[in-house]
Amino acid sequence: MNNDNASTSFVVISGLDFPKRSRKYLMDLTKQVAEKFKAAFVIVAGHAMNGAYLESQLKKRLKATRDAETKVQIRKDFIAEMASSFNEFLPTIKDVNYHIVVAERIYDREIGYEILKEVQKLRGGAQGDIRLFTDSEVKIPVQLPGFGDVRVLVPRNSSWFYENVTGVMQRLINGFALRANSDPPPLIVVGCTGTGAFIPRYRGIPCIATGTHHKLQQQDSTENMVSCTVVTIDKKDSGVFQVTWNPIDYRTVIYNEKELALPKDLARCHHKVLQTLMPSSASMSTIEFRINSMAKNPWGQEKVEKTVKELKDRGVIVYNKTENRYAIASDLINKINVSLSDLFKNSKTLTFVQKSCWHVGALKTLYWTVLRDEPKLAEDVDAIVVDGDVNQGISHNYEYNGELLPTMNGVDKQQILAAKMQAKIIMDVFAARWAKLSEKRCTKKAIDRCLVRFIFKEGNHDEPRFSGSKDSIALKLFENELASQLVSQLNLFLEAHKCSELKNSEVEALVKAKMVRVGETSVTKVNGVPIGLMHPHQGKTQAKGQRIQQTCNYFRERFIDSHDEDLRKIAVVGVANFHEAAAICTAAFGRTMLGIMTASEVYDTKFEQNFNKVVEFGMAKVKVEFNESGQFLSASVQYSMKSVNEIAKEDQRIVFCDALTNEVVSRQCWELSKLFDAQWR
Repeated sequence: MNNDNASTSFVVISGLDFPKRSRKYLMDLTKQVAEKFKAAFVIVAGHAMNGAYLESQLKKRLKATRDAETKVQIRKDFIAEMASSFNEFLPTIKDVNYHIVVAERIYDREIGYEILKEVQKLRGGAQGDIRLFTDSEVKIPVQLPGFGDVRVLVPRNSSWFYENVTGVMQRLINGFALRANSDPPPLIVVGCTGTGAFIPRYRGIPCIATGTHHKLQQQDSTENMVSCTVVTIDKKDSGVFQVTWNPIDYRTVIYNEKELALPKDLARCHHKVLQTLMPSSASMSTIEFRINSMAKNPWGQEKVEKTVKELKDRGVIVYNKTENRYAIASDLINKINVSLSDLFKNSKTLTFVQKSCWHVGALKTLYWTVLRDEPKLAEDVDAIVVDGDVNQGISHNYEYNGELLPTMNGVDKQQILAAKMQAKIIMDVFAARWAKLSEKRCTKKAIDRCLVRFIFKEGNHDEPRFSGSKDSIALKLFENELASQLVSQLNLFLEAHKCSELKNSEVEALVKAKMVRVGETSVTKVNGVPIGLMHPHQGKTQAKGQRIQQTCNYFRERFIDSHDEDLRKIAVVGVANFHEAAAICTAAFGRTMLGIMTASEVYDTKFEQNFNKVVEFGMAKVKVEFNESGQFLSASVQYSMKSVNEIAKEDQRIVFCDALTNEVVSRQCWELSKLFDAQWR
């Protein structure tokens, strides 16, 4: 457990699939992850064993005899043998216990459970490092005062096939919620889904699904992610617990496992043959064809056969007589030695705060909460991203139905207020960064470092149809006003700190470089990393991950053969417009894409109330790591608000009020107008 008693971390894995498709090097990587994050424990959420495979192997051995006593002994020996193998497979982690939840009916089966019990005995019994649970909805205690127990769910029956990534996850949670006779848990973890997903408020509860922990060779329901998940829980100053989701993707290691498995002392001619077996197994004639299609000097059949024989004799490749094909030996794959530092070697990092559906001008926008929280979240990030709906607009009878603040009846007023609010947020970030500079010299480099990048995209509420005008460029007034405010306030800040080296034109140039409007591709780059941003004009769905998945698929298909290589490598996508939050990983053809959906900055609206829709609110703080090829490696995702108790008191006066009076609404208008010098006309 972390030293700070207000914080703890644990690791979640699922689907080890021992001994069929399991990978020892993945367990070694997970051990290093647990050590790096100082995990309190590791949860194995179902499918530690491939029960069906174990049963088939035992059945083969039992066929050798008809004697009942001999069969009992064979079974006993088999269990002992498998327990010994799994004991070697499962690494010991200092001061860390394994909480293994058994999905006995579907995956682990009775034979798997018996093996796990033997493993537990080998490792010290109940006082050792393995805890076994057969309850498919087990409680795992977390030693964090006031937090409670994590519920771990694994399926009792075979899951249906779902195209939607969160389908199995939601079905298991819904079933548990309907059956439960207890209060909602503080966190739900779902295993055996093979997906990476974080829904911060599903049925009001943070819910996490973890990927599988073996090489995927078939899809039974939703499996698409090979990973481990680190869950970090922090107690905030408000007393609310912050859950951070950290998926670590192992797909890149599995993609390169054949290459990693090869002995280091092979001759060049051996490497050439092995290179031909990387895409797939191959016959002798195909090996010859592949070598000669790459080589300047063609190989003869005799040389190919001689080199293949040498590799076969050494056990590096194997021959399948039925298929008439050669392949890299699977035994080598189980001996791969790869470290976490190898996985993250030369990695790139991107950090950003994502906000959406701000709806400045709306009656119940959380104005003061955003002003309070966003500067703190953005203090150490590369960029602030606004994914649409900066302002509310004046469509849908807003000026008469009470959904607008009286002083905001006009899109120009809304854009100006939004620009002034965003300028204050950016300057608060600037001041906090400036205060941390070891040497406060007024140089372009120092100003550039302190000024956070701002990226924005228009949403449907920002478009002309919501403004009642014929504007051609959505949010242009917001863009111009924000730039003007930043230049003015930066000059005042520099003057107050006796910095006179920079001219006004240089400050303008710095501001211009930091403000980015997302263009026609809906893709922007931060530190050279492409981010896709979409604000789809669609309604919400019951499936939490569906809109994110559709958006990720849109970017994949749209840019699959783009002339711009960076567009083909998009690994992060922002999604908004649905006033709900979720983060999921989706994968296709070896590449994982992280989709971040942010909720709104509005407490609720009459429109959504009338559709029985609960509005979610808050921002997301995201950190993503990529390898040299731009492939997704890991992420850290946290959402800014879990509880209504975190709403700023100034906003609570409006959003918690059961009978809104002129006095309450006028006070909100007055205080915003006073702070931001808002014009009436």
